[in-house]
Amino acid sequence: MKFYLAGPIHAKEDGGKKWRDWITPRLRNMGHDVLNPLDKYNGKELEENKKNLELFEKDKTAFQRKGKRIIKTDLAMVKDCDAVLAIYRPNLDTFGTVSEIFEASWHLKKPTYIICDGSKNLWMNSLATKIFKTLPEFLEFLDSM
Repeated sequence: MKFYLAGPIHAKEDGGKKWRDWITPRLRNMGHDVLNPLDKYNGKELEENKKNLELFEKDKTAFQRKGKRIIKTDLAMVKDCDAVLAIYRPNLDTFGTVSEIFEASWHLKKPTYIICDGSKNLWMNSLATKIFKTLPEFLEFLDSM
């Protein structure tokens, strides 16, 4: 199975890298492929976040053009995957993550697994194929399939 890793990038101090670096080798060791939206930054996601904030202040039109390119690339990966694994944190600015979850689940009818600490959000619970509290819990589920 090919998983797209959805989750906060710009709202996370580490650029969303830590959990993706943790889960990727584990999924690959289980025989799965991974589509990671951070790959487009070549390890420079934090620098890219800073540049985006500067661009927002200087040229909002260029900022929007860049954003649309990123959205197009990320949604192409969602379309190309077999399933989405998403980290959802309701207290973070995660508009992209929520959009990817919606696209995968509602439009593309793909399995959408969400790691979330007990959100009672109606939409999130309705869009998720299954919700887990932790990544290890998700891996246990995947291993049992």
